[in-house]
Amino acid sequence: MYPTIRTVHRLLASLCLPFLLMYGVSAVQMSHGAWFTLTPAVRESVLSLPPDLADARAVARAATARANDVRGELTSVVIGDEMTLRLVLPGTVHELRYRRQTGETRVKTSVSGAMGMLN
Repeated sequence: MYPTIRTVHRLLASLCLPFLLMYGVSAVQMSHGAWFTLTPAVRESVLSLPPDLADARAVARAATARANDVRGELTSVVIGDEMTLRLVLPGTVHELRYRRQTGETRVKTSVSGAMGMLN
């Protein structure tokens, strides 16, 4: 009986250890924020997409096809004079501003890194 309990205990401990380590690192990061650089790296670029795309999914597909580094889950869409949408990956946010008349798309990318993801 003892070897079975010991095996189960070791198996459960090995499954829980990564989560406990991540919890510990994020607790240190939140309580000692001055030790880490949490400001995201921001870069901007301009894409030329086809004009008169009516759907946000079509804009996201065209942007991911034109720029290899722009990808993620479409999370929010604001439609006005220009369409604004967000593509989100863990630690990375791409904000696209698409002008329907010209097809000009401004991409603002914010990369927060590993410690930003834990936050």
